[in-house]
Amino acid sequence: MDIIPFEFKHLADIAPPVMEPWQLERFATAHTLPGPAFSGIEVGRVLGCAGIVILGSSGIAWACLSDSLRKRPMVLHRAVKRGIEKIIEEHGLKRLEASCIEDFESAAHWLKRLGFKSYGTKYSNGKSYKRFNYAIT
Repeated sequence: MDIIPFEFKHLADIAPPVMEPWQLERFATAHTLPGPAFSGIEVGRVLGCAGIVILGSSGIAWACLSDSLRKRPMVLHRAVKRGIEKIIEEHGLKRLEASCIEDFESAAHWLKRLGFKSYGTKYSNGKSYKRFNYAIT
């Protein structure tokens, strides 16, 4: 898998689609703030996209992953773990947050394995989201 700079069009290329077209527009608007973002490409196919929106000394992590990438958890985990550590160091982040839908148990488990600690639930558009905080020492 090659890691390349993220482009918005990569989100639309993930198969099966991770969002409806209206959700892609909303996502793009929410994640246009500065910060590093990357896409994983293999044999011309986008396997996933991820990044961190930088807000001073804090960041908000996001990821959209294909089913085929989720079936390769070790490759995914190692790449994201290294990326998080590098971005935290390069940007001097003191806090990193990530959210996932409350009933998406595999995402919650993965965030914990990456080092995120649960610190509550937030509600948005009638859905419950678990919120995780990554403690940086």
